[in-house]
Amino acid sequence: TVAAQLGRQVAKVIEKALKEAAAQRTAVAAELEARLDALRLAARAEFAAVHLPEWWGSADRRQVARIVEVARTWAPHDGEVAAAAQVVKREVQERIGVDVGMVALCGIPRDRADRDGLQHSGAVVA
Repeated sequence: TVAAQLGRQVAKVIEKALKEAAAQRTAVAAELEARLDALRLAARAEFAAVHLPEWWGSADRRQVARIVEVARTWAPHDGEVAAAAQVVKREVQERIGVDVGMVALCGIPRDRADRDGLQHSGAVVA
């Protein structure tokens, strides 16, 4: 019957649309995963230097603050960064005398720290 044919055609259109939507979601998920992996690799690359005493000897406050920020962002999501974050925490404590964990708890607003040139209270702001 005409109604049955129309029903089959509608079902095929819906099925095709569902398959296309699923394929699109899969493609978007793959693209987002690739972006996340690229960001993770970039974070790991930033941390390569924290194991070198020369880096700590030449790094300025902004560089140290940046590495602390990257550590806080990525450590919960990446074991390699988490291990390097411990090096950062130790080095900042030993070289600058700032407990990175306490600075984070102080809640110094990032925009205020940026405005103050990351020198607010002499602390490194994460």
